[in-house]
Amino acid sequence: MRIGKFIREECGKYFTLADISLLEIGIGGGTFGRILSPYVKKYYGIDINEGMVRGAVQNSSGAAVNYAVGDAERIPFGRNFDIVFYSRSWHLLEHYSKALAEADRVLKHGGVIVIAEPSKNSNRWKDARLIKGSPQFDEEDLIEKMESLERGRDALFEQRLFNVSGMLYYEGAVYLLKRKISWER
Repeated sequence: MRIGKFIREECGKYFTLADISLLEIGIGGGTFGRILSPYVKKYYGIDINEGMVRGAVQNSSGAAVNYAVGDAERIPFGRNFDIVFYSRSWHLLEHYSKALAEADRVLKHGGVIVIAEPSKNSNRWKDARLIKGSPQFDEEDLIEKMESLERGRDALFEQRLFNVSGMLYYEGAVYLLKRKISWER
């Protein structure tokens, strides 16, 4: 199952997607903004890299998206979102607990977090240094990437604030996090 389809189907169990606001953390080139923005009321995305934000804006080609420079550990928004979506960016974070606390801070009551991560066995890396057989392949970079994916996955299952469910898909895993204890905030 593709990530966009997972979000539409799994998150559609909790929300009427046409009525929700979604925040994507780690927008890269804006791919998910183009794929998902037609299904939601408001689509926001942040990336720590200003160049990525500029590229995503250029690639949005009329999609109803709002992009900004921002950090997962200091999200520049208030409690506005039904879904916070980490798109292949979770493993890149330095402080997982801070990022989860920030995601929780900006989630509306009953909101969910979706984390999509590449598989350690993926052959679809965008960085040629990670692709075995590529002239730019760097074994140390690949090992570092594998270790960061493992740290990110471990952090998800070690935290105590959210219930975690997940599924594998052909190039990775998607995790859905729902708050264990819910209260009016």
